[in-house]
Amino acid sequence: MTLTPFTPGLNRSRGRQARPEGERQRAVARQSELLGDVRAEPDGEDRDEQPHEDRRELGRHEAACDDYRQALDQLDERPDRSTQTGRLHAALGAAHDALGRADRAVHHWLAAIAIFEKQQPPPLMEIATLCNNVGLLHKAAGDFDTAENHFLRALEITHAQLGQQHGQTATISSNLG
Repeated sequence: MTLTPFTPGLNRSRGRQARPEGERQRAVARQSELLGDVRAEPDGEDRDEQPHEDRRELGRHEAACDDYRQALDQLDERPDRSTQTGRLHAALGAAHDALGRADRAVHHWLAAIAIFEKQQPPPLMEIATLCNNVGLLHKAAGDFDTAENHFLRALEITHAQLGQQHGQTATISSNLG
């Protein structure tokens, strides 16, 4: 089971309550009308990601992939935007996962993990979610040893952060087993 992340910007569509399709499309259209292209805004970290998230939520995964790649190119590995870069990699991985491109999803999720690990303090729950998701793709591909390593890392983080009885810890334990 893929986990719902705890922080905004990371795989958010899996954690939101479903809206009627027409309502969601009207909201996206209105947001685009009001905001226009906000990707170049230097002060709005989450605003860079929102248009891409909207496309992903509407099932337009190819367009979302293109937008995520463009946003990553615009950031050009700026160290002052590492959180945003990590979240864009995570979201790009989710879009590739939705398109059935496991290798690309794993690549971007591992890139996000590497970026998040360098932050002080590291966003441990985002790392745990990504490790779980990478583990799931390796497990589905029959690479059980690699999957186990990722699940164990995710389990170690959730156990320390949330406790043994938490639902997310139990989900990862179930994925491992």
